[in-house]
Amino acid sequence: MQTNMPEKGCAAAPLRTSIIATPPPPPPPPCLRYGKFDGQLWDIAAKKEIFNDWDPEKPRSELNFNPFERDENGNAADASVSEGG
Repeated sequence: MQTNMPEKGCAAAPLRTSIIATPPPPPPPPCLRYGKFDGQLWDIAAKKEIFNDWDPEKPRSELNFNPFERDENGNAADASVSEGG
């Protein structure tokens, strides 16, 4: 006769049908970095590379800006994006 009892020496584990396994959240996208030269020297070669990739027709971003522009006070460009645009 066959039974649903575990064999000798086996402990019966309770079934947990109400627990649903969910995958871990995905890693943050690379766009959360500050820019192409994070943690590197922001020298003239880096500025020239960003300038050569700059498209003034596209919105300003961490990777799309003119690194040589200055504001009315002579301050260098800030490539960060503010909430207001």
